[in-house]
Amino acid sequence: MGGAHLQLFFNDANAGEEILFAVDERSLAEASGLPEDATSESLASAVRMIVGPHWVLTSLSRRIWRWRRDGQQGAHPALPLLAMTVLAASHMGELSYFAAHNYYVPLRRLFNADDKERGAPGTFMDHIEYFWMTLLDG
Repeated sequence: MGGAHLQLFFNDANAGEEILFAVDERSLAEASGLPEDATSESLASAVRMIVGPHWVLTSLSRRIWRWRRDGQQGAHPALPLLAMTVLAASHMGELSYFAAHNYYVPLRRLFNADDKERGAPGTFMDHIEYFWMTLLDG
């Protein structure tokens, strides 16, 4: 999702207001201009470029630190990843071969359809709370 598309979620009219960060295939299609069936893969592709194949999130944490230090110009560096986490949550319970409360299976499958693991990927748990807190704190 390019910067112009982020204006659908984050714009001056919403400054200082709480924003519902709803992410599903329909809202992604609207924001990106892509067909609904292409949105998940487009988002996953963007996230793969950010976190790499092994979900090492240390460099993204450093990018966020620099972004905050430098005055938070532009979009939050973790927005694509955070959008993917919300999309994954919307897929919880869809398939019968894993528990309905298992969040990591849909997250992993969105990122890589061939991923058969079930737990938190890579360094995800070491960083995800920081990513959300820096988004909420501004």
